[in-house]
Amino acid sequence: MVEFRDINGAVLSTARNQSTGIVTFTAPAGTHSFQIADAGGDQNGFAIDNLQSSAQSGSALRISIPTKDAEFQLDQQNQTRSEDISFTAAGSAATGTVNWTAELEYDTSTPRSMPGLTSTFTTNGTATHKLYYQSRGGSLKVAASTSAAQACPVEYVYILGSQIPNDTITTRLVSLYTGGSTPRLYTGIATQESNYHQFTQITKYGHAGLWPTESYDGGSHVGLMQVATSGSTITGSQGVFNAWSWIENTASADKLFREKMRIAARLYLRMRTAAPGIRELTGVELESMAVTLYGPGAASGLENQYYRAVNTGGSWNWVVNTQNNPTGVNYTNEVRSKIQ
Repeated sequence: MVEFRDINGAVLSTARNQSTGIVTFTAPAGTHSFQIADAGGDQNGFAIDNLQSSAQSGSALRISIPTKDAEFQLDQQNQTRSEDISFTAAGSAATGTVNWTAELEYDTSTPRSMPGLTSTFTTNGTATHKLYYQSRGGSLKVAASTSAAQACPVEYVYILGSQIPNDTITTRLVSLYTGGSTPRLYTGIATQESNYHQFTQITKYGHAGLWPTESYDGGSHVGLMQVATSGSTITGSQGVFNAWSWIENTASADKLFREKMRIAARLYLRMRTAAPGIRELTGVELESMAVTLYGPGAASGLENQYYRAVNTGGSWNWVVNTQNNPTGVNYTNEVRSKIQ
């Protein structure tokens, strides 16, 4: 018995023959490999032995590169761009125009219908075409065809993240938050949110590698600063960029935190109005209110912030709000304890 398999190991067809002597089998289109097995003997106990085989290879059109399970990392341009990926066809039909399709797919563990990217291009015969991916990664399916033949697709190639040096991360985070009362505040948020990792060694799409660091719920938030991958504030491919580009991720986080600072300032003014004579909060204390709003303890209402105004003996004072928002308080304290 002969099994004919495509480039991914899937069985295209099988063939059997019980005659003696030399037997010829014709491989179907798209055959990449074949396996010959002894199918057993007859009722008299006769078994086939001394099995010999020969084959003449040469699919009409095949994808020479990239190969199945090839890996390419985002290790260029500050760890946001892949190296160039080469696409080359081979075989007797690799003449004239070869049409290519490269489909890049990525989604979080809990699917959020994140947009993929399909690239189409042509090569001439066995010429090589190169492309790269910027701020994107995932599982890549490659297909090629001519007017006369279609190659077995390569499923799959993987575009993965790379390790980003801690010093590089710190420099970026400090530069984003210039003028803040706690200049290195973002380093504490990054440590608390992701342990300073844009990417984590996990298995996705059946392939182990450095994939975007996901939140506990399967990826509603992602990356170094755990910013959103979907939702009303995410348009176009921004969720994908947040996942694969630590530069985009930190820029989104900076924008988000500054919005939290504005919200904290408005809440603070309302709290002061409701508590005549209470002292002003310092810049660091206002930051703590914003950090609470950034994290999992974010809540509405004046009574649910990091600080709460309390009247004791006719005098208003601020207290750390462990009573109404222990989650937010604990998160903020953890962030401050992890500043690098």
